[in-house]
Amino acid sequence: MSPTEIKESLTDDELRRIYHKFGESEISRNQMIASIMFMMKMGETEAAEFVDWNLAELGQMEVDLEIRNKINSENSNTSNL
Repeated sequence: MSPTEIKESLTDDELRRIYHKFGESEISRNQMIASIMFMMKMGETEAAEFVDWNLAELGQMEVDLEIRNKINSENSNTSNL
């Protein structure tokens, strides 16, 4: 289903629940787009760009945390020598 079809097939409450679970693995990209279309009154193209940008940011934050944890781990190992 397209984001527009999803938006039209779900209730307002269902779309709000999806919106509050943004980025969680059980929510599909098209469901996220549909919820953004509803909550932020955007068209499908705008909402898709918004979702893609935010998912990229979430991915970058995960990478940053992994790098920080690795550096912290290496620093604590070095200080124990």
